[in-house]
Amino acid sequence: QPPPRRPTRTGVGQTMALYTGMTSVEEALQHDRGLLLRGAAQQPTIALSTLQGPPLPSHPWPEMIKALGKQPVVEPMAAQIPEDMLYFHAHDLRTVVRLAREADELITPAARALEERGGEVHFTEAYERQLAIERSVLSEQLGHVAVSAFALTTSDPFVREGGDISLLFKMRNPQLIRAQLDQYAANAVKRRPDARATTITVEGVKAALLSTTDRDIYQIRMELGDLLILTNSQAAAASFVRVHNKKAPALSARGDFQYMRALYPYDPKAEDGFIFIGDTFVHHAIGPRAKVLASRRVEAKADLLAVNYAALLYGWMEGRPARTIDEVVQAGYLKVDELKHSDGQAISYDPRHGAVSAWGRPAQLAPMADQQVNMITQAEADAYKRFAETYQSNWRGFIDPIAARIRRSADGKRLEVDARMLPLINGTEYRELLRRVGTTRFMPGTVGGSMQWTFAVGQDSRLRRELSRMGQQMSGRRDITLDWLGDWVTVGAEDRSGLWDLELAVGNMPETAPRAQPGMLTPNARRLIQRIPGFIMLDVRDGLALAATLSGLRKYVEDTAPGMVSWGNTPLTYRDTPIVVITESQNSPAPAPDRLRILYTTVKGKLIIALEQETLEAQMDAVLDGRVPTGAPALGELPEADTAARQTSVSFAPWKDGWLIPTLLLAQERVQVRNTRAAMLVYEALQEGLGSVPDDEDARRALGRAHLGYAPSVIHGAPVTRDASGHLTHAHYGSLLNPKLPKLPVPGSPLTALLQSTQDLDVAVSFEGKGQHQGLHTSLVWTRH
Repeated sequence: QPPPRRPTRTGVGQTMALYTGMTSVEEALQHDRGLLLRGAAQQPTIALSTLQGPPLPSHPWPEMIKALGKQPVVEPMAAQIPEDMLYFHAHDLRTVVRLAREADELITPAARALEERGGEVHFTEAYERQLAIERSVLSEQLGHVAVSAFALTTSDPFVREGGDISLLFKMRNPQLIRAQLDQYAANAVKRRPDARATTITVEGVKAALLSTTDRDIYQIRMELGDLLILTNSQAAAASFVRVHNKKAPALSARGDFQYMRALYPYDPKAEDGFIFIGDTFVHHAIGPRAKVLASRRVEAKADLLAVNYAALLYGWMEGRPARTIDEVVQAGYLKVDELKHSDGQAISYDPRHGAVSAWGRPAQLAPMADQQVNMITQAEADAYKRFAETYQSNWRGFIDPIAARIRRSADGKRLEVDARMLPLINGTEYRELLRRVGTTRFMPGTVGGSMQWTFAVGQDSRLRRELSRMGQQMSGRRDITLDWLGDWVTVGAEDRSGLWDLELAVGNMPETAPRAQPGMLTPNARRLIQRIPGFIMLDVRDGLALAATLSGLRKYVEDTAPGMVSWGNTPLTYRDTPIVVITESQNSPAPAPDRLRILYTTVKGKLIIALEQETLEAQMDAVLDGRVPTGAPALGELPEADTAARQTSVSFAPWKDGWLIPTLLLAQERVQVRNTRAAMLVYEALQEGLGSVPDDEDARRALGRAHLGYAPSVIHGAPVTRDASGHLTHAHYGSLLNPKLPKLPVPGSPLTALLQSTQDLDVAVSFEGKGQHQGLHTSLVWTRH
C-alpha cells in the first residue's frame, strides 16, 4: 500500500509556499522525505543508538552576535522551554485567541483553495478537544488578567498527523486560570462521560491526568512555580520538569535563539507573537529516532485505515453495517492478523469511533515523543543512512534557525509576519531564485486595484543575461540588448472585467461552441486580447540605450515582416506624455476595430507596455504619482533590522466589488468541482458502509475523521444532503447526476469572505547577509477592509 502523501498544491499554492518561506521550512525539516518502509518483513536486530544523524556543526554564535552589534533581548518564558522544541511565544493571551480566530479565517480557506483536497483534517479543533480547552469569550476578555505570558511548544514536526502539543501559562491570577480550566474540563466530561481523572507523577512532580482510552481527551495538567502547563504527552511534561530543575538545557541559552533575539529583540510593543525553530529541533526532527518512528507511524495509520475501509466495504457488500469487527473478519473482508500492527499492538474497532490502537486514530495519531524505540530493522537502518547522506550533501555544513515575528494592529485590520530562515539550502528554488534576480533589491510601491509580481534584475542576474542572449540570437542583431534595464521589472494585471472574460475563454467553464481551428484568431478572440488588462513595467537605467534597442527592434520587425504592422503612426497622449501604438497594418484582413495592438510609453524612467489603453494610463498614473517601486541598497554583509527592501514580491490588492476576486474564484473552480465530487463520494461511502449518516454536521464530521482520517467538506460551505430521490446533493454544486456550478462569488463562503475582506496582501522575499549570516528574509502583510 503506498504511503499517504501531502495533498497536491495548485500552481498558486506552490508560489505562496515559496514566497511565504514555507518551502524553506519544509526543506529544513524534510517533512516529505520519510523512510517509507514496512517493518513486518524483518525483525529489529540493530540498536537505534548505533545510528547517527547528519554531522552538521553549529555556527560560532557569540562571534556572529557580536558582529551584528546588537545584544539579544530574551523573554523570561524561554528559560522554561526545552531546547529541542518548536516554540511560539506571546505576551498577551487575548492576542493569541484573536490570532487563532484569524488563522481560521485566513489560513483554513486559503489552504483549502491552494491544495487539492476533498476535506479537512480539523487538527486544531482536535487538539483543543484533546487538551480540554476552549477559545471562549472569557479567554479573550479576561486572559490578560489571568495570564502574563503564553507559550505553545511541540517536539514533533508532524503535528498535522498528531504530535505532542504543550501550552504554558505564566500565571498572574492562579485562581482565575484554574477556575477557567476546571470549567473546560467539566465541559469535556459532559461530552465524554467515560473520561477519567487521575493523578500521575512526572519526574517527581504530581500532575493531574484527564483522559479517555482512545485519547480523544488526554490532558496532563501540572504547575511549576507560577508556570501552569497543559500537555498531551508525558514525555513533554518530563522535559519541562527537567528544564525547571536545571537538569536539562533551556532554549534561552542556545546561541541560535539568542542570535534571532538579537535580530528580533523581545519587545511587547513590537510583537504580538514570536515563532522559533532552532537547530536542535531540526536535528531532532531529522534524527534517526524521529524518522524511524515517523515511518512506523505511517505504517500504523495505513493499518488503522485498512480496518476502517474493510468495515465500510462490509456495509456496502452486505447491505447493513457491521455490528462488530468479528463479523467483518468472518465475512472475509479482513484477516485476523490485520487487527494488529507489525509491532504486535492490537487494533480495536467500533462503528461510532472507527479503528483505534496505541498509535491513536487515523485523524490524530499518538505523539512520537511517547513512543518507545530501541531496536530497528536492517532495512530501516539502511534507509536512514541514505537519508542522512543526502541531507548532508544538500546542506553542506550548517543547520541554522528559523524565526518569525508576528504583529497585529490594535483594530485587527493589519497582520504582519516577518521571518528569517537560514541557510539557503543548495539545489532548491531559493538558490535558483537568487541566481536569477541577483543581489539588487528594490523598495515596494503602493498597489491598488491590481495584482502584481515584481522582481529585481541585478547586473549579476542570470535572467538579464538570458533575455539579452535570447533577443540577440532570435534577431541576429547585437543592438537588441537589455543594457538599458534598471533594477526591477513588474508584471501585473489591473482589476478589470477583461480578466473574467479571459478566464472564461481559457476553458474553466464547459465549452458551449466548437473551438476555432488551430492557428485562427476569431473576431471574438481578437476583441478579448485587446481587453486583457495586463501590463509590464520596466525600470530604465539608460534612456539612450533603450531608444537604441527600440530602434533596433523596430528595424528588425520591418525587415522580417514588411507591411505587417504599423509602428507609432497613431498619435496618442496622456498627461502630456506620448504613447506609441504598434498595430496590425491596413493590410490585415481583420476589420479596424479587431486589429491587434500593443501600446507602450516611457515616463519618468519607466517603460510601460500594455494591450489596453486604460491599463496603460493607470500605470502611467502610478509612475507620475510616485506609487511604483524604487531602488534600494544592494545585499549587505549583515542582516538588516525590519527592512522593507526585497528582491521579489507578489501583491494582491483587489477592488472590493471588482473583477479580480470572482476571477480568482473561477480559476479555482475546476479544483473545487473535483474536491466537491470527492466529498460526495466519501459521504456515499460513509452512508452505505455505516447504514446512515446523521444530519448534524458536527456528527458527520466526526464520523469522517474517525473512519477516513479527515472530514469531507466543500470549500464554499453548505452541507451535502440527500434530495427527495435519495441522491446526494449540494446547494451550490447540485448532484453527481445533475451537477451545476455556483454563481461567483458564493455568498457566505469562507473563501469568498476571505477574498472580499482583503484590501491588500503583500508577500515578499529577499536574501540578506553574506557568508555565515546569509539567509532568507520573507514578509507577509495582510490588510483587511
